[in-house]
Amino acid sequence: MALDKNGKELPKGITWLPKKELYMGRFQYEGQGYTVYAKSLKEVKKKLADKKYETEHGIGGKADRIKLDDWFDEWISTYKIGKVKDTTIATYRALYDRFVREPLGGRYISKIKTVEIQRLYNSITEDGLSPKYLKTLHNTLSNVFKMAVNNDLIPKNPCSQTIRPTIDNTERRVLTASEQSHLLSFIRQEEYRNIEPAITTLLGTGVRIGELLGLKWEDLDLESKEKTLTVNRTLVRIRDKKYFTFQEPKTASGTRTIPLQESVVKALKRQKVNQAHYKLSGKWNPPTEFEGLVFSGKKGQPQWRSCIAESLDKIIFAMNEEEKERAVKEHRAPVIMEHINLHACRHSFATRCLEAGIAPKIVQSWLGHSSIEITLDLYSHVNQDVSFENMRRLEALYSEAI
Repeated sequence: MALDKNGKELPKGITWLPKKELYMGRFQYEGQGYTVYAKSLKEVKKKLADKKYETEHGIGGKADRIKLDDWFDEWISTYKIGKVKDTTIATYRALYDRFVREPLGGRYISKIKTVEIQRLYNSITEDGLSPKYLKTLHNTLSNVFKMAVNNDLIPKNPCSQTIRPTIDNTERRVLTASEQSHLLSFIRQEEYRNIEPAITTLLGTGVRIGELLGLKWEDLDLESKEKTLTVNRTLVRIRDKKYFTFQEPKTASGTRTIPLQESVVKALKRQKVNQAHYKLSGKWNPPTEFEGLVFSGKKGQPQWRSCIAESLDKIIFAMNEEEKERAVKEHRAPVIMEHINLHACRHSFATRCLEAGIAPKIVQSWLGHSSIEITLDLYSHVNQDVSFENMRRLEALYSEAI
């Protein structure tokens, strides 16, 4: 029976070495002995547990016993936790769980070949994964295997020779000026009072939905001559841990101040009235960190984008039902508005700006793009229209000079 320096019994496999003033932990696995040392009993227990896990799962050096699932977990804990945002880790896990765990997760990393990764990518295109997330999945898997190579677990990265399939981008959905006007008019009905300010603000500022839901009243200046909205944070939800938190914008350009149209100012003031009604209910109890949210839930709590998205879907459905009834009465075919998502509000704002001839550099600053190329690439179709209009203006000037 092994005793510690105070004469107390030690757990099996742990010994106190008085000459070295260290605790020693030992165990055997498949006929091979393993030893760890530490200054405290707590530390040696942890080292012993970690070493047993690594050895039993092959992470200690035998790649023919390391399954991809185990190495992925090790990659997350060693190379990502504490180094990237929780939302990024949640994305890694979600993509891995959805596409990789079932077909490859139980396989030993030393046995996974390039052709299998290629087949995986090819099958993903059939699921309609967006190019952005396919790129993220590829980069994730590639880095997982790269770290295995760096740890001398496998000789080469099976992702390095793959060809990511090209996924056609569907045309970006943007509201026409007429559709936008109709939508803004429709949501001024009393039944949409609680959602109207959010939709109006999205269409009138181009902010992202997470930026909108992260707005606090302190970020708004509605009293000065020049009214503004400042983006300082994004509200995010950590799906696997089920909690909300704030994140700073990813780039310096993400923090920005946007001048407000009068229609947006009025919508934000209507939202303030909405919140005053919520507070009278007696249920108002915002969590400390989330006090002062502009677009909170009815109890003052942060709300997720799905709440806004579902409301927008219901609005579009109601608009189309009303249009169908009107079309029957007028003996014509109905003009149905196609589905739009929340990001379409941002694209529509940018489109209206460029259609109005606002300089792309200014639009870039309002959208928070890190470079002008992003703005121009996303809205090249608008730029072409504006280009023709500018050429017609130039032609008119030439005509006047003749």
